Amino acid sequence: MNIKDVLGLYNIGEIQDVEKVSFGFSNLNYKLHASDKTYLYRVYDSKGKDVAYEISVLKVLKDLKFPASYPIQRRDGKFFTNTTDGIVVIYEFMDGSSTEINEQVIREVARALSKLHKIKYKSKGIGYRANSIGLERCQNLIRQFDDAPVQYPEIFEYFVENTNFFRMPLQIPLPKGLIHGDLFPQNTLFKGGELKAILDFQEVCIDSFLFDIGMTINGFCFEGKLFNENLTAIFLEEYAKNRMITDQEVKLLPVFISWAAHGIIAWHLENDLLNKENPKQLEKVEELMARVKSLRNSKLLISRI
Repeated sequence: MNIKDVLGLYNIGEIQDVEKVSFGFSNLNYKLHASDKTYLYRVYDSKGKDVAYEISVLKVLKDLKFPASYPIQRRDGKFFTNTTDGIVVIYEFMDGSSTEINEQVIREVARALSKLHKIKYKSKGIGYRANSIGLERCQNLIRQFDDAPVQYPEIFEYFVENTNFFRMPLQIPLPKGLIHGDLFPQNTLFKGGELKAILDFQEVCIDSFLFDIGMTINGFCFEGKLFNENLTAIFLEEYAKNRMITDQEVKLLPVFISWAAHGIIAWHLENDLLNKENPKQLEKVEELMARVKSLRNSKLLISRI
């Protein structure tokens, strides 16, 4: 089933132009220019149940007027299509772009994330989905190291040692709820300094809010390997206006910034550094490793919480 066949399932006007666009390392994305609107045509590399969960969350967010891009419904009421290339979902194409990181951007992102974390997901009919980043996934990855076509001895040693380190702190009970799981600058759209949409809810799940905070800090509060504590303080200060951060969360913040970075490393190894060399991905992994090494024993003093 090609793009034309899929589009025939929708009440979308005639498509005048198709443009391939890039978002991160996964999925295929096309910008569709119709006579009246522009759409995003996304081909997922994940399973149907994962896409269905994402769509179920987006339906709730739309009712709550949360800033996001929402899927377009087919004529038969369905939201995704199985094709030989993968699962296809068509989204509204939002006008805007990712932006330079500054204090205003940090505050906008913090407000949106805290709003997401305040959603009572059970009462909204959102079911449970585990975080794809977990210790079991890390252990399964470690088992592949010896037979991996591409070998990275230093990375493998680092990964095993740090996976073991995270076992204890990850067992400490923390507040949990609905999280985005992958909030990075490329997953946001700004226009005129205002956050228009948070994109790509593919990793949305139920987990500790601190994981989401740690992942977002990885995305917005680092300049390469260098951690910006001032931007982190601004982020947490703004976030705490809507959802109070507990003392335990403040204490474990360095660990969860590191744990989120560790999870990103796992993703890059799986997709697909263990099987083929990719200098761009390798550079990213080395940058994340440097972050973890510098933060793992750090005690961040966030005076504005």
